[in-house]
Amino acid sequence: MKNILIPTDLSQNSFNALAYSIKLFADAPINFYVLYVGNLDKPEEVKNSIILPTKEKLKAFMERVAILSTFQGHQFMAIHLIGNKISILREIVAEKKIDLIALGSEIFSTEKSSNIGNNIWEIITKIPCNTLIIPDSALTSCPKQIIFPTNYHIFFSNNILQSISEVLELTRSKLQILNILSNKIKLTHDQEKNREYFEDYLEETHENRYYFHNAQETDVCTAIEEYLTSHNGDMLVLFAKNLNFIHKLLFNSKPKPPHHNLPMLVLHE
Repeated sequence: MKNILIPTDLSQNSFNALAYSIKLFADAPINFYVLYVGNLDKPEEVKNSIILPTKEKLKAFMERVAILSTFQGHQFMAIHLIGNKISILREIVAEKKIDLIALGSEIFSTEKSSNIGNNIWEIITKIPCNTLIIPDSALTSCPKQIIFPTNYHIFFSNNILQSISEVLELTRSKLQILNILSNKIKLTHDQEKNREYFEDYLEETHENRYYFHNAQETDVCTAIEEYLTSHNGDMLVLFAKNLNFIHKLLFNSKPKPPHHNLPMLVLHE
């Protein structure tokens, strides 16, 4: 049984993220941990103005959640804590053996100083756990076409391959591998070996369910945007180690490009 952590601010947006996660794992046995973390500036206000109201709101939130799934393999647990969000998330991930963090985001902010941007960036960079970022505009249907941009600089470890394989099996989707290096740039020896190793794995495990494409642009965001204009995609999958790459996708695009409507799965080793 897998364990999924859903941080919530009790908003409709985080409810939508939970609904998407339930739909994605509709037939899989899952423990869903719904976590609310309150921030305290004045400890003396805990009893009356922080703890009681948010506990009641979390209870009401969970009552809404309960009707989203009729699958008996889905278990929902609420956690209410006060303190530093990242520290608590890190502790819960370790204590509950979390396999995936699912986050709601109304939009992918183009400003790193924003709360949305900070929350996403801190979780990706400070917590070594696969993370699914779900924009409010994402469809609640399971993805059928998954886009995986890569430059083949990073070796495909067993954990990475297993994570990719699991999402393909879960959704019965097809994988579109986008080489974000322009086809005018030749792969190095190591990059070519990584590509061949990845292709051999996919051929053995997911025959006829993957495709390789070459980008026409060297800029990451432009390459993905141009690719999405001519190819259908329902989810982006990225390596957590590609921090510069992820940063460009999250913060350096104005106005909001097409990939901001897609769930983004960030994989850790």
